[in-house]
Amino acid sequence: MCLCVLQTLASVCQGIQHITSALPYAEASKHTRQLFWGTVCATWLLTFVRQRGRRNFSIVDRVWPLFPVVLAAQWVNESRDSLFAAHEGAACAAQCKAIVGVVLVTVWGLRLCYNSVRRGDYNVGAEDYRWVHVRASIDRILPQCSAVRWAVWELFNIVFVSGFQLALLYLIAVPLHMLVRYPGVVARGTGNMAADKWSCAEVSLAALMAALL
Repeated sequence: MCLCVLQTLASVCQGIQHITSALPYAEASKHTRQLFWGTVCATWLLTFVRQRGRRNFSIVDRVWPLFPVVLAAQWVNESRDSLFAAHEGAACAAQCKAIVGVVLVTVWGLRLCYNSVRRGDYNVGAEDYRWVHVRASIDRILPQCSAVRWAVWELFNIVFVSGFQLALLYLIAVPLHMLVRYPGVVARGTGNMAADKWSCAEVSLAALMAALL
């Protein structure tokens, strides 16, 4: 059973390596890759720090509001020369979209973080209520062997709890990355100057998100 778990872990690691070698991850800089994997490892390792006598698996929940903001700040820092350079016409419109996107993501993340603080989600020992049910469900299906239970649980922890959720956040933020990194190129790449300007749908969606903040 232990050998089976190790083989599964190796297969998962190979799968992650294959996925992350493809776009849009390959478009990321070395610093963005380090930020992503550093956050994944940190959220996993912090679950070993006991809070109120037990491990807390809600560390990644506390990262949710802040991770897109940190990614946006990283991408703005990397692309500050092109992002804040003087553009004209369609390139200027794309540049404006990128800046508006960064502002909306930042305000959204900070507001979500503020609401999480008000609810007490950042208190020592605070944990999402669903973890009680997750632990109970996993404990029912796992064998009694302590080594197997530990290996399966840690596999679930690092792959799904830390890895998958942060990868999902990263993929959600990828369109912003492309706008920030290539404001002028995105505009010229369509071949249609009208399409590079603010459309009614884009203005409406930006206004809606701002209103919902």
